[in-house]
Amino acid sequence: MIVSVLGIEGFDNLVEKAAKTAFSHANGTLGKVNILLTDDAEIQALNLKYRGIDKPTNVLSFDTGDIAISLDTVKAEAPDMFDEHLAHMVVHGVLHLLGFDHIIDGDAEIMESLEAEILKEMNIENPYE
Repeated sequence: MIVSVLGIEGFDNLVEKAAKTAFSHANGTLGKVNILLTDDAEIQALNLKYRGIDKPTNVLSFDTGDIAISLDTVKAEAPDMFDEHLAHMVVHGVLHLLGFDHIIDGDAEIMESLEAEILKEMNIENPYE
């Protein structure tokens, strides 16, 4: 699997490791994923354009194999655990690409459990505890 990290530099290794670990753990078969690291302004524009929601969010996933992550929101949500939370958002985005969702409670439990397993594999604590 090929992971392309675009946008803000300096996080390539962490993002690639998180994406590859998630794909491997979930037996994913996508050949390539593009991950855009951006800011709140750009992700808000994407969120409005594609979801009709006019506010920033932490991560967006697109069926085309693309993920966008706002580093502003990630930092605001977990200022003392930025790297861990960034890895979590990559894992979360990858799982969406693989068809997992969290709209229904039962699906959310499955997805959160899988996220926790993948993050544990990366020596990152369960974010849901």
